[in-house]
Amino acid sequence: MYNTQKNIKKTLTYMFLIAFALLTIIPLAWMVLLSFKTSSEIFNAPFALPKAIQWQNYLKAWKVVGLGTLMKNSLFVTSVSTAITLFASTLCSYAIARIDFKWNFKLYFFLLFGLMIPVYIVMFPMFRLNQILNLSGSYISLIGPYVAFQIPTCTLIMVGFLRGIPKELEEAASIDGASLWRILFEVIFPVLKPAFATATILILLNNWNEFVLALVLITKNKMKTLPVGIAAISGQYNSNYEIMAAALIISVIPIIVVYLILKKNIIEGMTAGAVKG
Repeated sequence: MYNTQKNIKKTLTYMFLIAFALLTIIPLAWMVLLSFKTSSEIFNAPFALPKAIQWQNYLKAWKVVGLGTLMKNSLFVTSVSTAITLFASTLCSYAIARIDFKWNFKLYFFLLFGLMIPVYIVMFPMFRLNQILNLSGSYISLIGPYVAFQIPTCTLIMVGFLRGIPKELEEAASIDGASLWRILFEVIFPVLKPAFATATILILLNNWNEFVLALVLITKNKMKTLPVGIAAISGQYNSNYEIMAAALIISVIPIIVVYLILKKNIIEGMTAGAVKG
């Protein structure tokens, strides 16, 4: 009886996971299919295979839409904001997890409170601040908010991992004469690789796909990011869905590449808590 219930539970779990995987894969596969079709094929037979693969759709998306410039802007803003977020969050998380001081818990609570603040509440104040500081024509206007909004999530991940690292590692390094900074860079950072990978992919996804702040805070067309540039296609090329599909596929490729590079560490990070105790 027990084995029967266990098998039923296992079967239902696999069915749920398969259904969830299909819900994730099918829209992406359909987008790839559309990107290889002509406009007439999309309207007449949207779910059928293309009669001939239209590779030129990707060339049109790259040249006509200017995906090269959009991707360069997104890569710069995303990589810089991610690097700053990881470094600042790691230092802050180390202080919260390892150093006992009066405002320890209050600082941690204050940072986590940032998770509950919607971007729409602070969008207008940030827009006015950028106008006052004359930052609308620079990437700083976007990098600053990206860092601020991602620090709470990154800190939450880092603090959880740091609290699971034995303090004996730092004590042994301290006995050997290592300074605090040396302990941080040579002892803590290497151990935090799974946490770095998990936080990196989350931050990259959020910053790479962010639309509202990029639309409001960046006023120059040559500095627009991928989400804003691709959204403009719907107005300028509203009948060329194949170009929109090709542009979306191209925009997804960098994130997939980063995930494949960090996959091993991400899986380690997700399963780290399951093997404790």
